Amino acid sequence: MGAPAFTDLVRTFIKGASPWWQRATTPMTKEWVIRDPVHGYIELSPQEVAVLDTRVVQRLRGIKQLANTHLVFPGATHTRFEHSLGTLAVASRMAARIPSLKGNAEAMANLRLAGLLHDLGHGPFSHVSEDIVARIVGSPKFNNVAIAVQAARLDEPLRSALGHRADAVLDLMDRGEKQSVTYDILDGPLDADKLDYLVRDSHYCGVPYGNPDTIRVLYTLREIRGRQPEETYLGTSEKGVEAVQALHIARYNMHRVVYNHKVRRIADAMVVRATTLAVTEDKTLDRRYFDFRAGDEDFLKAYLSLDDRELARRVTEGGKTAGDIMRCVGDRRLFKAAFVTNVGDLPALAKAKVLSLTIEQAMKLEEQISDQANVDRNYVIVDKQAVENPTYREPAGVPPRGRQILVDTQPAPKSLDEMPGIWGTERKFAVDKLWVFCRKEERATVAKSAAEVVSAL
Repeated sequence: MGAPAFTDLVRTFIKGASPWWQRATTPMTKEWVIRDPVHGYIELSPQEVAVLDTRVVQRLRGIKQLANTHLVFPGATHTRFEHSLGTLAVASRMAARIPSLKGNAEAMANLRLAGLLHDLGHGPFSHVSEDIVARIVGSPKFNNVAIAVQAARLDEPLRSALGHRADAVLDLMDRGEKQSVTYDILDGPLDADKLDYLVRDSHYCGVPYGNPDTIRVLYTLREIRGRQPEETYLGTSEKGVEAVQALHIARYNMHRVVYNHKVRRIADAMVVRATTLAVTEDKTLDRRYFDFRAGDEDFLKAYLSLDDRELARRVTEGGKTAGDIMRCVGDRRLFKAAFVTNVGDLPALAKAKVLSLTIEQAMKLEEQISDQANVDRNYVIVDKQAVENPTYREPAGVPPRGRQILVDTQPAPKSLDEMPGIWGTERKFAVDKLWVFCRKEERATVAKSAAEVVSAL
């Protein structure tokens, strides 16, 4: 089969139609076609439809991808459900570029299902739930992947829909220290998750920052062999370096402009405060909803009963302080920023304390500020913001941490940060801020107290 013109390839990728390289390797007969505003048509097999129709997957329709970002960017009401479909589609298209995967129907089917289920464990308001759990339980065992794996393992309708592929899909979702190009497509520095959410979030927020050259990224993907026979990595060719660098710049800009927008941070912090108070002080919400216990079906049932609206309803109906704060979020009567400082501008000792600030230490600061300002401590929130360099480059002399994107160079692969580009700097580029939020009418007194407390650190 002759390859069509490059413009035709671009068109098929943008519209989501099955491109020429996929037609001979489609893993299963397709049953449904879903029209997605980002990827165009997404085709689903009968098994994928059965998985999609389970209650635990449909629950994702009630969890906004960007929590309270719609209070700033009104279009940002998309959910984890759409993102999960998009991750399935992108994972499939990425795998179709990898020679060892594109002809393997079973591997492709497992990969698509794992992409569909990768966010199954998200709690209400997406990543906001992680902060809620950290404050209520502090459990290091709790994470979205662990919940997703538990749901796929213990939920009988989902397990039944996965059929004989259940164990293989669970393995892909819970990679641990395992290394192969397949795991990297789902969970790596250059994965389907990022290639979907950056474009999707940018689209729904109406901003241009999350639209890198994803087509070029796709066309320059490479499977790079490791030192062990079965060890492979997802990387890029030298011709794709600029496109991948642009992807990281897009991610950084989305963090600055969207994900860490001041108003979004205020609204999310208020949800965390309201839910935490509902559990720990007002006693109107049961702690068991957030206390993860592996293999506990009762916990899983309770946790999966919550989405954004249900959590907000339960906290609000409970009344008291928690209900008041949650109602303020729903009515968009948000706290205001009373104080903000760039952590880099603080004296050395204060900077060290703020950079290592724990939840308990932040609560202590809130108590000091509220006592000095003579206001209710529950209405004062200390928030530490950090946006790291998207290239993950560490300061001079410190080797990079975590998984690195590899470039297929000769005689041996290099990591992306070794390639020429704008991150030739030896300075770590980060934006660290310390915020203090409070009620509008108490802004002046809290601002004065916050400045005094922070200056005394």
